[in-house]
Amino acid sequence: AGEAGVVEAVVAAVSGHVESLDVQRQAHRLVFSLTNEVVENVIRAGNAGAVEAIVAVICRHACTPQTPRNIKVQELACSTLNTLVLRNPHNQTRAGTAGAVG
Repeated sequence: AGEAGVVEAVVAAVSGHVESLDVQRQAHRLVFSLTNEVVENVIRAGNAGAVEAIVAVICRHACTPQTPRNIKVQELACSTLNTLVLRNPHNQTRAGTAGAVG
């Protein structure tokens, strides 16, 4: 999947469709599936901007007066982010820079 550009395509969907809850649900499931215990795909996803995109989604779909909180998207995004930063120092740095750690 990594060699075929699938990881990068799914990351592009996360980045390009921040407002679409349906796209986010499906894309986070795919990123999680592609990167869970596949180190090469974790690196590939990080290099493609997945960490920053996921942090942006978490911030966008947090509870604000303008947008109701979407718990499922939050859960999926947090699980996916955890998969990307666990045991990957480069992605941990990316998450901190993107504002995941306050």
